[in-house]
Amino acid sequence: MIKLALIGKRIAHSLSPKLYKEFLGPVVHYDLLDISSAALLPTIDSLRSEGYQGINITTPWKEHYLSISIPEALQWGAVNCIRITPTSAFATNTDATALLDLVPRIQQQTCAITWVVLGDGVLARMAMKILRELGISATNYARRKGDDLTQLNLPSLHTVTGTKIVINACSRDFNFTGKLDGTWVFWDFNYAHTHHAKTLPQVCSAYIDGLSLLETQARHAVKFWELQDKDSTSGT
Repeated sequence: MIKLALIGKRIAHSLSPKLYKEFLGPVVHYDLLDISSAALLPTIDSLRSEGYQGINITTPWKEHYLSISIPEALQWGAVNCIRITPTSAFATNTDATALLDLVPRIQQQTCAITWVVLGDGVLARMAMKILRELGISATNYARRKGDDLTQLNLPSLHTVTGTKIVINACSRDFNFTGKLDGTWVFWDFNYAHTHHAKTLPQVCSAYIDGLSLLETQARHAVKFWELQDKDSTSGT
């Protein structure tokens, strides 16, 4: 039996239990550990004593377990994946490695000339850093900067001709109600976002649901945990 869990807040909607069982088969037991405050977050010792081998972490707790980061993950200022062994524990950021896979792929597919990132949390900061590292210029709009994200008129703010991409790195409770047109691709880091999935495909050239990010992140997590993906022979 492989015992895994997701640590987060208000995570009853999570598809992770279903996804990891699809990847790893029926040997997986996957728990949702819904933690309301930092004081209640489990220690590594308590997770080990419960028999967990791998832990996913989501908002708002991605900065909590930084002290056990592998060196490569420290640059992101957050971790979302912990490997637990009988004698040790290591954390990494598979959101980052997933985005390093996906961003070049989407850039190649769309030939986008403009990138915009919405939000100021961990994922937004990570997306901006990755875009810079890949040599892609991007504009960030955030409520902390005084931007009204719900009312952004992106076509008027970015008038250059060609395909443009806006990344939504805001929390699930944010609904984009601003302006788009047929030159824009909307890449939602949230998956199964009812409002966006219903309204945005009608006003932009393409809507990318966050499921691709979740699936890629999960493949990277399985590899980090050194577990055997039942589809690994086809590549990950």
